[in-house]
Amino acid sequence: MVVGLTFEEVKKLRLEYGFNVLHDEQTKNRTLVAFLARFKNPLVIILIVAAGMSLFFGDKASFFIITAIVFLSVGLDFLNTYRSGKAAEALKEKVRVKARVIREGKEHLVAVKDLVPGDVVMLSSGKVIPADGVIIEGNDLSANEAALTGESFPQSKIVGAEVYMGSGVESGAGIMKVIKTGSDTKFAHIAKTLQSARRETEFDVVLN
Repeated sequence: MVVGLTFEEVKKLRLEYGFNVLHDEQTKNRTLVAFLARFKNPLVIILIVAAGMSLFFGDKASFFIITAIVFLSVGLDFLNTYRSGKAAEALKEKVRVKARVIREGKEHLVAVKDLVPGDVVMLSSGKVIPADGVIIEGNDLSANEAALTGESFPQSKIVGAEVYMGSGVESGAGIMKVIKTGSDTKFAHIAKTLQSARRETEFDVVLN
């Protein structure tokens, strides 16, 4: 019989590993950094230089006009992006995915972000695998890992097989033990690699 973690163990593990999310939602000064990042735009830099030159040559009127344009433009852009982000977060909260977890010998429905390493999760057809783990029980279980490996055919998952966050249960049912969560998962590493390898768009090239 699968017992799973105790609630006391879950609390300790969450303090050690944090929440099962792909990014640090508690990053400090994230809003300030996002605002300041907009000043790296080549057009904004040109305007700031122009404002500085106007002040240097004594043209205070041009300095104040250009400065006002820069901050108004950057402010509006940041505000729109910030509101969109907040709306997206609110929508994400409403459709928050749940997982069936066995804790203290009983089945519980918990938010995916609350999973910790060691949790025992029940899988069934059509569900998304919520973390990286190992299959401990399986019944004709197969998973679609196309998003991670590019393999278009479902992969059979027997007892002892590894499964990864973001994969979908194609058929069958089973039970997995969570090994890695959040930023430690394979899905998170791929996302970071893609983000760091972002290529400049044609628009970026022309601006530069």
